[in-house]
Amino acid sequence: MARGPSADPQNRPGETPADDELGPYRVRLARALAATDLADGAAVLDGLDRAGLGDGLPVVPPSADRVHAMLAGRNPEALTGGGPLPIAFAKPTWGDVATAAVLAGCRAGALPLIAAALDAVADPAFNLLGVQTTTGAAAPLLIVHGAAVTRFGCHAGAGSMGAGHRANLTIGRAVRLVLADVGICRPGEADMATHGHPGKVSWLVAENQAASPWPSLSARRGRDHDGAGVTVFAGVGSVEVVLPTTGPDAVAARLAEVLRGLCAPDAVLVLPPESASFLTRHDWDLATLDADLQALGVGPPMVVVSGGTGIKATVVPGWGGPTAAVTRWIEEETPT
Repeated sequence: MARGPSADPQNRPGETPADDELGPYRVRLARALAATDLADGAAVLDGLDRAGLGDGLPVVPPSADRVHAMLAGRNPEALTGGGPLPIAFAKPTWGDVATAAVLAGCRAGALPLIAAALDAVADPAFNLLGVQTTTGAAAPLLIVHGAAVTRFGCHAGAGSMGAGHRANLTIGRAVRLVLADVGICRPGEADMATHGHPGKVSWLVAENQAASPWPSLSARRGRDHDGAGVTVFAGVGSVEVVLPTTGPDAVAARLAEVLRGLCAPDAVLVLPPESASFLTRHDWDLATLDADLQALGVGPPMVVVSGGTGIKATVVPGWGGPTAAVTRWIEEETPT
């Protein structure tokens, strides 16, 4: 009967590492599950819940073997380069991130994307302290674009913001677990959101570059068309918008009406490929859409072409506090 967790990949199951050998997150995790049978998923969930860890959903038990495999040769004590993460202002280690990735159910190989997203939200321009502690519903929306979509197995087709797609859900969840458990920002304690929304559990959308007639988000954010990147945006939920098919002017008018009504300082527009192609057939590109929206009195949103069949767009209104979208590029790297 395996007990754990072995928060340090070098420890045998059943051994609780000394406090001074681990960062605070893994210390708390080791204490929470020290006497727990890792084969008993309900017991693992109960242990996390009692310790104020996790997100309330079932997890993959973070056994030594699983964490070791997720690390893929990285030093678990080395810092990822991201952080500090409020409100603890802790800097995550590779061991912390690998443990969260295992708990979230990520496939091996996900760590570079998770670490890049954490580095992006820690950028002062994003204002993670404000996003983490506001009474509003703000949460980081992860937008995966360029070569990162296929590299990390993200889904950009039908239902790209919904259920059923492991990489999208687990990578987004791993980022949230690190923010809550390493940053020690939990609901009602430091995360003061009045209601929140499901994006505070996992929130990731991937660009459907293959189905888009326009330059990729990577190209618009300063790299080449295939640059592997993740952009984080502080959003407060989502609104479905049924787009008209009578002409491009009608599309812009509908979007302007919604954006104006939301009174958000900025927004992300997740546009279905069908609507992007419709605009292109009428000789509208992104610059034309932006100009028309500005003429209608609203700031143009960040456009991400994603999803499958249909003419229903999703608008993600931005948080009203001081924040900016931040992009990080994911280079091929050698684990350290």
